[in-house]
Amino acid sequence: MTIRRIGALWQVIGCTAVVAVGWGCQEKPGAAGRHGDAAAPPVAVTVEAMGTRGPPPPLPTTPTPATQPTQPTQAPPADPNTVAVRDSLGDVRDPDAGAQRALDAVRYESAEFEAHIERVPPGREGWGVSMAARPYASIEFPSPKPAGIKSQDTVRLWWYAARDAQGEVIDAPAVLVVHSMLPTMQIGKAIAASLANAGFHAFMMEMPGYGGRTGEIADPGVTALVHGTQAVADARRSRDVVLAMPRVKGRRVGIQGTSLGGFLAGNAAALDGAFDPVLLLLSGGDAAGVLRDGSRDAAVMRRNLALYGYEGDRLTAVLAAVEPLLLAHRLDAEKTWLWTAEDDRVVPRRNSDAFARAASLEGPHRVLMGGNHYTSMLALPRVVEQYVEILRERE
Repeated sequence: MTIRRIGALWQVIGCTAVVAVGWGCQEKPGAAGRHGDAAAPPVAVTVEAMGTRGPPPPLPTTPTPATQPTQPTQAPPADPNTVAVRDSLGDVRDPDAGAQRALDAVRYESAEFEAHIERVPPGREGWGVSMAARPYASIEFPSPKPAGIKSQDTVRLWWYAARDAQGEVIDAPAVLVVHSMLPTMQIGKAIAASLANAGFHAFMMEMPGYGGRTGEIADPGVTALVHGTQAVADARRSRDVVLAMPRVKGRRVGIQGTSLGGFLAGNAAALDGAFDPVLLLLSGGDAAGVLRDGSRDAAVMRRNLALYGYEGDRLTAVLAAVEPLLLAHRLDAEKTWLWTAEDDRVVPRRNSDAFARAASLEGPHRVLMGGNHYTSMLALPRVVEQYVEILRERE
């Protein structure tokens, strides 16, 4: 493994070590230092933490060929880093009544909106840490399924840019990354940085409740699940935002999701088949069964949901709206892959198997890893290599 790749993945190993000794990824709501507090943005992407060294350079633009006719000039927008975007989600229909209810819960009216890009000033890169290990910019835009909470209803993407050997941002394909339930989003950050290091623009989406998207519930994992339909809609709209960004090459955007992020990423991909490829890690189906039978993170989520009053019929309604098994048949098996840990006790193997059957995933599209939900992360460098191979094949 090269030094550049070690630098991009160092966060994963640290997180794995913390989880493996039993510290877990969730805390009881109200505990000291709870991860839902608004005053805890990710240090790695905070402008203040990086320091500033003069005004940041302008965002990249694709040069206009000299042979292209000059277009009439228009008044520049008030903010040069604001990009106009239009939704591409159309009417989604399914003959199955349960699937249609799930689609209706997520569907939103297509609209025109603006996405604001804010360049993250470059920081002091440590020895062996590539520039891809830090986000290049943040992108904010309105959620298509607002919950009525301003901070939660502003979607944020962290853009990890593909660069050349000189550190310049280049034209490259794009991937949307949906992080796991880990409050720090460290796995998602590491995957995004690694994909950028491999030559892809990676955009990590903060789910509702995470980062700056705080809401009424302090626990981010509970927020993301309770507002799961919002997260799915946000991911689908994110694809259109990504395609509007400078330096993004082509019209194909992949999606990657881990654990809870995998549940929601799979649903986003199943809406209208807009993502290609679909890369799901430590994910599965039967969300109710995972909460009932799963241990560690699943058990903590079950307890925290109850603390916020999500039990019985109320919880059943939340889970039904985001149940992956209702939409898995809509996925294209030829462009979908699922990685499963054989001894996973959080998302048990039977739940992963159920999703694979529903999505008709067979052969190389179903990848089994050793270890459990946490120790399997030691294989993440190899998993990312497989992601890169798939992405390059589908360019």
